[in-house]
Amino acid sequence: PCRGYQHLVFFKPGYILMIDISTIKNDKLMLDRALKDLKDVVIDVHGDIAGLKEDQVLVTPTGIKIDRSKIVGGRY
Repeated sequence: PCRGYQHLVFFKPGYILMIDISTIKNDKLMLDRALKDLKDVVIDVHGDIAGLKEDQVLVTPTGIKIDRSKIVGGRY
C-alpha cells in the first residue's frame, strides 16, 4: 500500500500547490517515489517544483517559475 498518497488531492490546471511532505519524510522510499511522481507531472505541464522549509514542496503550473533566490529550502 502507498501510505502517504492518501493525502494527495487531484487539482484543476492552473493551481499552485504547497504540499506538506512531513507525513512521508521519514520513509525515504515513499518520499523519493512521491517526489519523482510530482517531478514527472511538473515536466509534463511545463511547471516548476521547489522545496520550501524542511517539509513543504511548492508546485506551479505552466508558465509560472519559482524564483529560487527568494526561497530557502531543498531543491527538488
